[in-house]
Amino acid sequence: MYIYYTFFIFIDKASMKNSESLLQAIIMPLLQNC
Repeated sequence: MYIYYTFFIFIDKASMKNSESLLQAIIMPLLQNC
């Protein structure tokens, strides 16, 4: 579960504008797989 958090922080620091679309594109499938 902390991998999810680290990824979130990593993307958030990388770029705040693209973070929302990236999070939706990457985390949504991950949540569905879990």
